[in-house]
Amino acid sequence: MKSNLFTLELMDGQERLFEALEMRGFLVEKNGSFLTLSRGSAALDYQTIKVLFKKFNIPVFWQGNDFQLLVNRFPVGMMKKITTIAGREFPVNMNDYHFRWRVFANR
Repeated sequence: MKSNLFTLELMDGQERLFEALEMRGFLVEKNGSFLTLSRGSAALDYQTIKVLFKKFNIPVFWQGNDFQLLVNRFPVGMMKKITTIAGREFPVNMNDYHFRWRVFANR
């Protein structure tokens, strides 16, 4: 979901947090008044989100794997911090088929 500035101003804190995590690449779902990660998410994603919340002092309440922002406001600057924080390297194994022309042309 792409947002313009007006749409961003109308969002509450929970919606902004949802948007920031989604833009970051997490598979986030709304579960009532809580947010949760989708079934396709890696187990490491929960740890990564917890570290991210702790690093930026984002007050959240955890109920199992669901979480909820504890404040009504979530600054746009904080959204930018979440979306632009440096990630970690993700090594990819280059098998022989990656070097073949047919595979390259079909992709």
